[in-house]
Amino acid sequence: CAAREGCLDSSRLLVEKGARVNHQDRNQCCALVQAAIRGHLHIVEFLVSCDWRPLSPQDLDLAEGVQQATVAAASNGRRVVLDFLLDMAEVLVDSADTLLGETPLSAAAASDQRECCEALLEREASVAAANLQGVTPLQAAAREGHWSLCEMLLKVGAELEQQDTLGRTPLMVAAKEGHQGVVELLVSKKAKLEQQDREGVTALGLAAAHGKQEAAKFLLTHGGDVNVVDKTSRTPLDLAAFRGDPDMVQLLLEHGAMMLSLIHI
Repeated sequence: CAAREGCLDSSRLLVEKGARVNHQDRNQCCALVQAAIRGHLHIVEFLVSCDWRPLSPQDLDLAEGVQQATVAAASNGRRVVLDFLLDMAEVLVDSADTLLGETPLSAAAASDQRECCEALLEREASVAAANLQGVTPLQAAAREGHWSLCEMLLKVGAELEQQDTLGRTPLMVAAKEGHQGVVELLVSKKAKLEQQDREGVTALGLAAAHGKQEAAKFLLTHGGDVNVVDKTSRTPLDLAAFRGDPDMVQLLLEHGAMMLSLIHI
């Protein structure tokens, strides 16, 4: 609580009286993460100078704690704290932490923290480094609809077709979430419309399955195959019909979807 509220004197007194800096609460957050989330640099500086020797298997060591704090600072836009932590030898700029499973750049991208993304790129963070779910910074930004961050990441070399653990590309993720602007951006950069995920579903199929009509319409008008089948022989029309989405079904039929595909439901 002292770290979260930025109370340095209280934090020092508690540590002097035996409070362990590497203790975690029920959400598995240590005091250092709490301070990083709120941008309390003076608390962060104090805590990293303390004794982090684990007394039990559940305790964090310094390397694990500062990696978690770096991700927390990046995700919450705490640029000053982030810069301080990145100067520590224990922090690995492209490694995922053990709390959220995010890399600093994927966390900053997902939270639309442009300044922190720029700071990480200046420290040579890789745009290809994925989090523990195989999600790259571009995919994270696309999933949340952060158009300007997607554009920035593409400019510094983010891969358009890099896939996550589900086999989904940034275009698929953006289409699934219905982020029209991001879909348009990625298509303008020549993202592959017919790329399929592990189940054989395309970006159009994902838009159809999740009721994202505007994204589906854009993909259809830019060459998306309305009758493409996935690995279980489902078309986008099947996916829309299964969802019970009459507007999507009508849109797909208007663009040439074959009624016979409905036998696969």
